[in-house]
Amino acid sequence: MDTSASTKAKKTAAKTPTGFFVGLSTFDVIQYVEKIPGKNQKVTAVDQALAAGGPALNAAVVFAALGGKATLISAVGDGPVGTLIRQDLQRFGITLIDCATPSYSPAVSSIVVQTDSGDRQIISTDTGRGDVDATALLRSWDSCGRPDVYLIDGHLPTLARSVLDWSAPANVPVVADGGRWKPAFDELLPFVSHLVCSSDFRPPQDSSTSHLSETDRFTVLKSLQKSYGIPSLAQTRGADSVLGLDTHDEYLVEVPSVEAQCTLGAGDFFHGAVAFHLASHPSSPFSTALGFAARVSAIKCSLRGTRAWLENPQFLRLKGLHHE
Repeated sequence: MDTSASTKAKKTAAKTPTGFFVGLSTFDVIQYVEKIPGKNQKVTAVDQALAAGGPALNAAVVFAALGGKATLISAVGDGPVGTLIRQDLQRFGITLIDCATPSYSPAVSSIVVQTDSGDRQIISTDTGRGDVDATALLRSWDSCGRPDVYLIDGHLPTLARSVLDWSAPANVPVVADGGRWKPAFDELLPFVSHLVCSSDFRPPQDSSTSHLSETDRFTVLKSLQKSYGIPSLAQTRGADSVLGLDTHDEYLVEVPSVEAQCTLGAGDFFHGAVAFHLASHPSSPFSTALGFAARVSAIKCSLRGTRAWLENPQFLRLKGLHHE
């Protein structure tokens, strides 16, 4: 038998992983500068970029770019800003379930990235202006089917709770993007199977400082696990190793070393890559998903912007290896 033909047939027959991404959509105006301006100063940007943004949206973008079928459940609207966001989603083949009311306008995020370090400063209202209507989601629900993974970012919690209530995701991974604590997490985290948080993620009852030892950080993760019944947790720490915690094990996942050009969206894409790996390799350990996501995020940080890096040969090679 022709083994190459057999391999090709298996790849063709492989099920496309599907994911629901619930949360924020913004439009990002990104300026790259050599120095952050001081009070009453003006500087000339060396580069700029425009793209749709938001934690859930960016996670959906990388999920789709890796070969998955992504559905974004968010509020976008039909106004000028919403139109720009829709165009970006269409580029990646992302299905949008728009729960915006007619008056809704998404937030516009103003972002400054310093070129020598890749660090960024973000100014945004987070949520847009206007109301969100969960009944729009209910009208679309019968045609949605069930995904292989869910991701929530803590924004637009009414939508997240509706999705998790209606879909009853038994045995389907639910990933939470824990960039920073949001009040809605108190009611959402009991639904979550995989919490991936940043080093800034602190429940309000946690009075610890940001200068924690590795042991203390694992203690925080264990406290979250116990309080909310979350089986698997991880904490990203920029260029440092990722902390991982499963039901019985704690471990470190190394992060590839790169010269950071732009850290904007790195966490969002990390979460999207975790979701993709969980959806496409359901029997694989969580640590493997974290390692894959660390490689994706490292490639992103080595290049400017939130979209052009998806065409980079490094990312395309990693994408190809993941599907073999």
